[in-house]
Amino acid sequence: MKYDVIIIGAGLSGLTAGIQLVKSGKKVCLLEKHKIPGGYATNFTRKGFNEKFYTFDSSIHTISGFNKNCSVYKTLDNLGILKNIEILENKQYTTIIKNSKETIDIPNNFEEFKIMLIKNFPNFSSNINSLFEFIKNLYEDMKDLILKSDAPKYQTELESISLYDFLKKYVDDENFIEIFSYLCSYLGLPPKDLNAFYYMVAISSFLLGGSYYIKGGSGHITKIMKNELEKHNANIHLSSEVIEIHSQNDKIISVTTKNKEVFEAYEFIFACDPNHIFSLIKNNTIINDYVNKLKFLEKSISASQLYIALDCSTKEVDINTSHLFINNLSHQDSYANIKAGNFENSNFELTAYDQMDCDLNKNGSFLCVSSADFITNWPERNTEMYKQKKEQISQLFLEKVLKFFPKIKQHIQVLEFATPRTMQRYTNNTNGSILGWAQNIQQGGFNRPSFKTPFSNAITIGAWSYPGGGFEGVISSSILGVNRILSKKENSNNIKNEILPLNVIMDGMVAKFNPANAVDKHIIYKFIFDGYNPIYLEIKDNTAKLLSAEPSHVDTTITTTHETWYKIAFNELSGQDALMDGLVSCSGNLRNFASMPKIFDKEIPDNFSSNETNNSSNEPNTSNSNDNNVSENNTKEIENTFTKELMPIKAIMNGMLAGFDSSKAEGLDIRYKFSFDNQKPVYLEIKNNTAKLLSREPSKIDTTIITTHETWHRIAFEGLDGEDALMDGLIKCEGNLKNFALMPTLFNTSEEEDNSTSPNLKLNPVIWVSLALVPWIFYWITHNIFSPSIVSAFSILYTTFFINFIKPKNFRSITKLESINLAAFSIYNLASFLNPVLFKNIISPFFLDIVLILTLFISAGTNSSVMSEYSKISFHPSVTKTKLFKIINRNLTLLWALVFAIRFILMLVIPSPLNNLSYLVIMLGIIISYFYPKSKLGH
Repeated sequence: MKYDVIIIGAGLSGLTAGIQLVKSGKKVCLLEKHKIPGGYATNFTRKGFNEKFYTFDSSIHTISGFNKNCSVYKTLDNLGILKNIEILENKQYTTIIKNSKETIDIPNNFEEFKIMLIKNFPNFSSNINSLFEFIKNLYEDMKDLILKSDAPKYQTELESISLYDFLKKYVDDENFIEIFSYLCSYLGLPPKDLNAFYYMVAISSFLLGGSYYIKGGSGHITKIMKNELEKHNANIHLSSEVIEIHSQNDKIISVTTKNKEVFEAYEFIFACDPNHIFSLIKNNTIINDYVNKLKFLEKSISASQLYIALDCSTKEVDINTSHLFINNLSHQDSYANIKAGNFENSNFELTAYDQMDCDLNKNGSFLCVSSADFITNWPERNTEMYKQKKEQISQLFLEKVLKFFPKIKQHIQVLEFATPRTMQRYTNNTNGSILGWAQNIQQGGFNRPSFKTPFSNAITIGAWSYPGGGFEGVISSSILGVNRILSKKENSNNIKNEILPLNVIMDGMVAKFNPANAVDKHIIYKFIFDGYNPIYLEIKDNTAKLLSAEPSHVDTTITTTHETWYKIAFNELSGQDALMDGLVSCSGNLRNFASMPKIFDKEIPDNFSSNETNNSSNEPNTSNSNDNNVSENNTKEIENTFTKELMPIKAIMNGMLAGFDSSKAEGLDIRYKFSFDNQKPVYLEIKNNTAKLLSREPSKIDTTIITTHETWHRIAFEGLDGEDALMDGLIKCEGNLKNFALMPTLFNTSEEEDNSTSPNLKLNPVIWVSLALVPWIFYWITHNIFSPSIVSAFSILYTTFFINFIKPKNFRSITKLESINLAAFSIYNLASFLNPVLFKNIISPFFLDIVLILTLFISAGTNSSVMSEYSKISFHPSVTKTKLFKIINRNLTLLWALVFAIRFILMLVIPSPLNNLSYLVIMLGIIISYFYPKSKLGH
């Protein structure tokens, strides 16, 4: 028997895909290696010491985004699943226990969580409100995502930035970020490594889509799904691990199971780990490039879990909520410790299932204690070392829980422990991964491996595909993937004969133009199809029309095939899928492409007919047409705030190198080519954790970046986002686009924004520091001549009025050094009145010198240089925001601390007047301070 579709893997994604297919009239076969379906969504039972049986949910702690407005709920309801299950809403707080004593209760409610954060961080109330407004907008955009064809509005904004960096834009407070990021424990990476898109979608779904659990455990929903499949005559083969996949050219032909059964189908869905599944395909070179790419992708964490059955409720052992996070370390430190196998010093999560479903166990309750883990921490299964370590870590987990809830000990009926080796055993997931590919900055959103495989009749779905792991993620993935197959199967037989002419397709688009969604838009599209003359379409003044001649400029160029555009135009293929699969390439302003589903969404009138003679767009063109230039018009779309003189390209690139973070370049080997205006190309190589400019063109270029001198300056030093520049057509990128996306991580040129500086005053900072130190110089010269009152009065008046009078307007504030001046001389004067004896013997000869020396040493040691405040008004902002500039100021501050310390010692040990030679040390310091920054900064 030959099936329409064979699905390998009967986890949640495979089961959901199967139901959708059988209800569309397809003959479906599911092959699963385990004896029960469900993957990680399963239940299991164990007998307790009291001879009673206890039910455990293997992995699902909670389900978010399951209210009736969400697309996952709507889809499962339409498939007939929800009528047979009961969904339990969890309204309890999530509790975080910090440092073994501090308790934080986090509401599972949008408004209450916001109020709680504002109460704890009142100084950031406005920014917290803005953050939560963003969450609400994101949720509205995402909640029906799998039911519509356009791309997520915020995906490109969030996918290539870490959660940590994204949150710092709103609230620059480490404690806030730790609390807000509490769901990181479920998502596999700490805030500095997790891409912001994945987390923000998860928490928006959790807060606005609700927190739920399925009555009877996750195994109950997989049981219902299995019954639904069998009711529609799907064949489900359990304990049928696939051991070989047979292919011919770009098609899968059949698969063989360990039972020696062979199954054939027209289409295949891999609802499992592609690393494993592609290892089963032999003698077909078509997979080589695909498999090689997989080798360089990061896999997600695994987990270790201790299952504890109790003969009482969890409330009887003082656990008063369903979810607890025991966080004695930051997310980042805990992750590092776990990676190193340090389980003693790591965070863990505890779930009390009876507080979500009180009927799951009639004989008592069960707890799940879970922690992130790595398979590298564990010896091979079935070895004595593995058994010993499993027993050791199991006891460690139990002891960590008993420290907080000691009453548990006398009620234990079952202890069951699972490791990453266990996860791998039952799922074949590489390294026992629980979330597929890691949701890091390089693998988030559009950068995540998607459905497409090297085979024309096979796709991947689930945690290893788009959008990612988790209950919502794998179900969304299965629906998006199956929609591809259904569209393809319904149209593949006739499309070659029935495909409409291009002018009819384009006329149809114009007929679908919706002016309500194009207010104030002025866009010119250029379409390049295989072997045809280019087609130009203009949107202006709330109308859309095809142009008969080439316009003077183009905003967005779309290159694809006649057949692909037919499918996109008539909703057989989403533009997002086509872009992700490389069926469409887009240059210029990518946002214009993303907005097309909304602009052209009107129903076509029944009496619509195409003007066959509209233009010559369906006449083949023998000449090649390319649009490789960065659009000049797009430059006008971003307000040009940079009107200052540009730094030379060489200086900009040196500034980039100064900000290179070698810790982010582990294992990278990349060569960039930069083409700026009409200037000579610049080549940059990253290799062996170093970055350097090359003097000649290398033999291989991985990524070419084409832009203008001005645009690159703004990206490097003026805060223009590189991704925005790419989407707005200010940059063209050829080769590996991911290398471009890596650059903000590799070259972190900017420190905190400082808008108080003036780039127009070019005085050397040594002069400014010398002016600030005039009170000390006056003291050294006159303290034996004038009274302390006169010395102090001069110093205070000079610092308060005179130096501020000569500063530029936007720098007329008291600096750190000037604040020390005021405080030190005020104490100096006060001491002369309060205790003349102490003043004469100790304070007068020593106090002010020691204060100055300590101030400079402390300033240099804490990287909060007093020099930087003066340096910033003497250099261009593009220089002052580099790490190199920060290092220079730290070294200068340390230099002057040493200069004044040496002078102080010489004044003490050398008698007067010879000790005045100590001022030569100061002169030497001035000379070094003048030339040192120039030698380091170059241009």
